[in-house]
Amino acid sequence: MENIIFSFQTVFPLLAYMLVGLLVKRTKIANEHALSQMNNIVFKILLPMSIFRNIVTADMSGVNMGPVLIYAVVAVFIIFLLAWAVFARWETDPKKKSVMIQNAFRSNFVLFGLPLTQMILGGKGSGVTEILIAVVVPFFNVLAVFILQYYNESKMNFKSLIIGMLTNPLIVSSLIALLYKFTLKSIPVFLETTVNGLASAATPLALIVLGSRFEFKESVRYKKYLVAGVLSRLIIVPVIFLGGAILLGFRGETLIAYIAVSASPVAVASYAMSQGANADYKLAGQLLVYNSVFCSVSLFFIIYLLRSFQFI
Repeated sequence: MENIIFSFQTVFPLLAYMLVGLLVKRTKIANEHALSQMNNIVFKILLPMSIFRNIVTADMSGVNMGPVLIYAVVAVFIIFLLAWAVFARWETDPKKKSVMIQNAFRSNFVLFGLPLTQMILGGKGSGVTEILIAVVVPFFNVLAVFILQYYNESKMNFKSLIIGMLTNPLIVSSLIALLYKFTLKSIPVFLETTVNGLASAATPLALIVLGSRFEFKESVRYKKYLVAGVLSRLIIVPVIFLGGAILLGFRGETLIAYIAVSASPVAVASYAMSQGANADYKLAGQLLVYNSVFCSVSLFFIIYLLRSFQFI
């Protein structure tokens, strides 16, 4: 019963924040422009502050990040190849193939995974998660651009991809935080107070904005794709990723970070990137919605099982 209560208490706030976002949109408390501006604030200011704070304050003395990073990158790449092999045969439309493959391997690690680790850890930040973000998120981007352009007639713009990664606020904040952590021992009080205040607003506002993106139009048209997409993103991929991690002996905070990498819904950016690559962006939008809704259920059971077996 204790594990059930813990799992519920972890997942419910995430779902509640998203429902608030849906309510904000339905009641028109904020219009599309305002929500878009809020998303910019979250992505360019609040989340970078949250990442900076958590890396700087994290106790990494007992964690060897080498194996942690290597496993994450290798696992993501293997899942990418498996998804490519499966959906390339399963679907004939190239515009849908790329979307389904991206959905399988690319999680919403930052907007959803970061708050998830904080909830599991009782509000504390995870240094492991933040460092993983600096490595896994760019890798997600590279693989996503590759597969979307592979099934697109237009040419891949590697220059824009590299510039985009180097100027990504989340990556920049991670690198600055790592530099700060290993060169300076403490943050001035006035700066710490400011950073903490901004960082504390990141989780609720990020999930409210995510909830405001929910649209349930054209669900019937994509029924079989939604079933396959939700099963692959929320069940099959976490089983492969977490199963391998457990067999290799990863436990505790590292395994919690891996939950965030593997079991979060598909990345919000998948919709815009699919649209830009002339893929089936409407399918990408529907996958984003349904993954975000059903992940509350899948995460409940994942957290419950891992906690019951004392893996986290």
